Amino acid sequence: MKVTKFSALAALMLMAPVAQQAFALPPTTALNSTNDVVINLSGSSALQPVIGQFVTSVCNPGTGPADRLDVYLDGTAGASWRSYSCNLKASVITANGLPPNAKMLLNNRNKGGSVWGVIPVNAGDPVAYMNINPTNGGGCVEISPAGALPGTWNCPVVIPATTNFVAGECAPGAVFAPGNVVCQRSTAGISDVEPKMFIAPNLPLGFTPPLDNYAKLTQFSENGVIFGILVTENLYRELQIAQKVPGVTPISPMDWTPASQPSMKKTEVASILKGDLQNWLDVNKAWTSTGATTGAMAVCRRTPGSGTQAGANAYFMENMCRTASLRPGSLSMVTSGFSFPGYQVVENSATGNLLTCMNSAFTATNFGTADFLGTSHDAIGFAGIDILGGNPVRPVHTGATPDHFDFVKLDGVAPTVANAISGDYTFWYENTLQWPIAASGFGPNANNLAMLNQLQQTAANPATIVSAGLPGVAALPTPTRLWDTVGNFPTMRGTRNGNSCQDVILTKDNSISPP
Repeated sequence: MKVTKFSALAALMLMAPVAQQAFALPPTTALNSTNDVVINLSGSSALQPVIGQFVTSVCNPGTGPADRLDVYLDGTAGASWRSYSCNLKASVITANGLPPNAKMLLNNRNKGGSVWGVIPVNAGDPVAYMNINPTNGGGCVEISPAGALPGTWNCPVVIPATTNFVAGECAPGAVFAPGNVVCQRSTAGISDVEPKMFIAPNLPLGFTPPLDNYAKLTQFSENGVIFGILVTENLYRELQIAQKVPGVTPISPMDWTPASQPSMKKTEVASILKGDLQNWLDVNKAWTSTGATTGAMAVCRRTPGSGTQAGANAYFMENMCRTASLRPGSLSMVTSGFSFPGYQVVENSATGNLLTCMNSAFTATNFGTADFLGTSHDAIGFAGIDILGGNPVRPVHTGATPDHFDFVKLDGVAPTVANAISGDYTFWYENTLQWPIAASGFGPNANNLAMLNQLQQTAANPATIVSAGLPGVAALPTPTRLWDTVGNFPTMRGTRNGNSCQDVILTKDNSISPP
């Protein structure tokens, strides 16, 4: 697999945390009230590297403790919460009409996934953000070398095991570890798909879609995010043999190279995800790999509320994209409640959990709700192809703890940026950035709105995707940003026009001038 190299800037973006009381000073002395711009972002991690890119483009790195960029991690490399604190550049201040020497605090919460960037944002309900203070998990500790720019802090978030991060987590009576999290309203949200996709079955327990159909949100489609189908090692090999990949035999070394990548049919995947096929011998009686000897099958899917799950529901199940009166026939994806010996369905709360589920199925190691009974299960799952260039890169097939899964083609087409851009590969959706309108009564103030608009434009720019080292993502075409114009790569030739239920529609080819 090709590995995308990350620049130092991209590494910074992936390490950035979520903070509540930090700004260009150690967390012991900083307060939110000292900031002229305070942006709280919740939801998907899809734009995480772009957010870091945005921060470094608008912040003054400075030279002293009162004028520098600080990054705060939640103790898990910023996987759930991360924050940035800085003085804004003079040019940014002037361009946006901000106060002299304006300071910014940007808090980013990824915990819970896309739904947290939609429903609470539309309703104006507060959610839990990391609270940066001296008592967080024993105190925030600077982990960057003294005087390093940017400064990087580790602020462990210790939460009682009984705490549930669900809808209403900040309602009266909610219990959090003192000083570790603070309830605040999100300024804006990020989602892998547009807000209107968050109806059943894409709703976690306790979430209710608004009666106004998300009318309180100003929504922007930012990029095309490409997804793919994953299968475990024995199944991967079995597909290669069935498809007569040159040089691949049952006794040859495992071949993970792109040239030998096997394929699955979209109809096969849909039938498996629906639960109509619950044994690999039902898919193909001739398969003889370790899992398929008994037909043991595992489905590693995501939980409701995940944008990745919503995309798979739309693409394979046509869920939310059919109506009972006009176009009946949408399907429902199988859930963990359908599991039985030899057939295990695991609902995973995050991409990392899903990847662990895939490895666990192969090694017959119980994981989550799955009991593999000591039998290797051939598993299928789905994830964004951005993991190929993530931090860390996945899958990795070398070393002491190799991954035992990889992406396969869909109907003979490999899940790559180039194939998505050309229109050959269509398992991709448009991630969105949204914030409340002024009429909601809790829209962003003038300072925050100015910086959100700049963030929106930065995130949608293909140059940002390149500089941030974002794999598995391409910009969306506009009248001024054509896919075939030099300097606009990577830009999709097609668009869904902000509607996940619309097929990809290609724009005109302008690369050859008419005679």
